[in-house]
Amino acid sequence: MLSLRMRSSTVKGRSSTEFTGYTGWSLWGVLVLCTVKPNSGTMKPLFTAKIPGYMVGQSNTLPDEHIRHYLPGSDILTAAGTFGKISVQQFSLEAFHIYYVALTIEQAVSINLYCSVPLCFSQVVLAQSYEAVIQGIGNIRFKQHAFSVLYMSRLNSCCSFAKGQYLLLVITYPPAILLPVLAYFPGLEALQNRIEKNQPAFLQHTAHPLSAQLTQLVYQLLQVPFIASTRQFHLRNIRSIITVMCAQLNATGTGEPFFSQDDMAVIHATKDFIDAHLDTHYTISQLARKMGINEHKLKKGFKAVTGVGLFGYLLRQRLAIAKAQLEQSNKPVGAIARKAGYRSTANFCIAFRKQYGITPHQFQKQYKR
Repeated sequence: MLSLRMRSSTVKGRSSTEFTGYTGWSLWGVLVLCTVKPNSGTMKPLFTAKIPGYMVGQSNTLPDEHIRHYLPGSDILTAAGTFGKISVQQFSLEAFHIYYVALTIEQAVSINLYCSVPLCFSQVVLAQSYEAVIQGIGNIRFKQHAFSVLYMSRLNSCCSFAKGQYLLLVITYPPAILLPVLAYFPGLEALQNRIEKNQPAFLQHTAHPLSAQLTQLVYQLLQVPFIASTRQFHLRNIRSIITVMCAQLNATGTGEPFFSQDDMAVIHATKDFIDAHLDTHYTISQLARKMGINEHKLKKGFKAVTGVGLFGYLLRQRLAIAKAQLEQSNKPVGAIARKAGYRSTANFCIAFRKQYGITPHQFQKQYKR
C-alpha cells in the first residue's frame, strides 16, 4: 500500500478534500482506492468499485493485454474475474489524481462506482463508448473520442460495459481548482453556479473529434514519465487540459472543421502508412495523391486526429522509437539518435527533451538495468 496525505479546503461553506496520494487493494468483488485520515493513519475509502465475479489484485504488474498502455512512473492496481480484466494506473500531483484505466471485457458487466468526497472529474474516452447511470444526473453515454467534465458532492454511479476493449483517462481534483477557471468562460456560468451550490453538474463535448491541442496535451500526459524532474511539466500539462476542456465547452459549435467517416478512414489509413514507412520521406502532396484525399483536408484532418501536423507526427514517431530503445537497451545515446534518423546527437537531445520533458541521458538512467 502507498501512504497518502490530504488537506481540507472549503468551497462556499462546504468542506472538500485535496488529495496528494492514495492506496489501493482489491477484494472479493470490491476494488477500493482509499485515503488516510489526517493525523490518525486510519483508512477512509475514496473510490469503491463493486464488480461481480472473483477478483485478484496485483501491484506493479499489468496484464499482457494492457502492456502497450503502460504509463511510466505510475502505480498499478489490477483486477481479474469472469467479466475480464481491469488495470488502473494512477499517480498524484498535489491536488490532482490521474487514473489511466484499461478494461478488457469478455462478458457484459456493470460496475458500481462510489466516491465519498466532493470532486470534479475530467474524463477523456480514448477507446470505445460506454454507458452510465449517475445519481443526480441520469443516463449518460460517454462517447469515444469525447471528453466530459463532472462534479458530484458524492458520486454514486453504475457503469455498463459490453464486450470489448476500453481505455479511459480520468483526472480528479477539488472544485476549488475548477471554479476560478470557469469564471473566465461566460458560457459555463450554469456549470459554475451548480458547483457553487454543491449540486450535481455535467457537460460532455461530442461535436467534433478531440481537438489538436487537447490531443497533444493528453499524449504528453501519457508519454512523459512521472518522476521528480517532470513534476512541474505535468502540473502545467494537467492544468492546461482542464482549461482547454473548459474553452471548448464554452465554444460548443465552433472549432475543428467537419470530417466525414470516409475522410476519417483515409486519414487513419494515412497515419498507418506513415507508421509503416518512417524511414521514407514523402511530401504532403505525394501523400494526398497516394491516399486519394484533398491536400488541405489531409493536413487539417491529420492534425485533428493526431494532435500534430504530418511532419510533426513523423518526428514524434521517430522519437517514440528512440524512447523505446533508451528503455530497452544500454546503447549510447548517439547510436540511438542515428538509428532514429538524426545526424546530430545535440539536435536529437533538444527534440527529445522538448517532446518528453527530460533529456535522453536522464531518461535512460531511469530505466538502466
